[in-house]
Amino acid sequence: MGLDYIELIVEIEKKFEISINESEIYHADTVGKLAEVVYKRLKKDAYDPCPTQKGFYILRQYLIFEYKLSRSEFKPDTKLNDIVPKRRRLKMWRSLIKTITNDPNNIELELSLWPKFIFLYFCPLLVLTLILYLLPWEASWLAILAAFTTSWIFSWLLTPLRNKIPDTCSTVKDLIPYITTRGIKVWEKDEVYEEIKNLIAEMFYINQVLITPDSHIIDDLGLA
Repeated sequence: MGLDYIELIVEIEKKFEISINESEIYHADTVGKLAEVVYKRLKKDAYDPCPTQKGFYILRQYLIFEYKLSRSEFKPDTKLNDIVPKRRRLKMWRSLIKTITNDPNNIELELSLWPKFIFLYFCPLLVLTLILYLLPWEASWLAILAAFTTSWIFSWLLTPLRNKIPDTCSTVKDLIPYITTRGIKVWEKDEVYEEIKNLIAEMFYINQVLITPDSHIIDDLGLA
């Protein structure tokens, strides 16, 4: 498959919210055959909707476009640590989580071990110890309050340094249960063909009159 054809398949997947295997489109060399492949996939999903598959599709679409990944690089066991770069990770992570869950704070990044230990545990404990040492025992509540306040302040100040992906979401498949999916639309066969025809016309500036079910995608329409 050429780059134009791959780009078309990606747009079709986005439009119909499906995932198409390369083996399914290997012989789909005309617009009509391609529409038939898409229709069969949509029909299968309509009778056997799978939230996991739909969630995987949504996640794959986002990551492939956002991080310029190839389809072959994207697998359920792919480590998110290898996909989301540490540089600007906090911003990119929140954008990712907002896209799939509608809430950027749904899954927060964590501090790495040493900053977490030093600023969220050691420093508050030091504050607690000093206040207990300097003030009478009756003021112990003040020491506890100060320790919690110190921990909260450091947690807030260190937000930009959060770059550790939670262990519970270390791979692509770990994110799938969090994905918010929409209902599945029932497509008619003619609708599928018309949508694909429109996509081809818009993407590659081809007059719709020249696009027919028998149009060869490469030889007639010139998709490289």
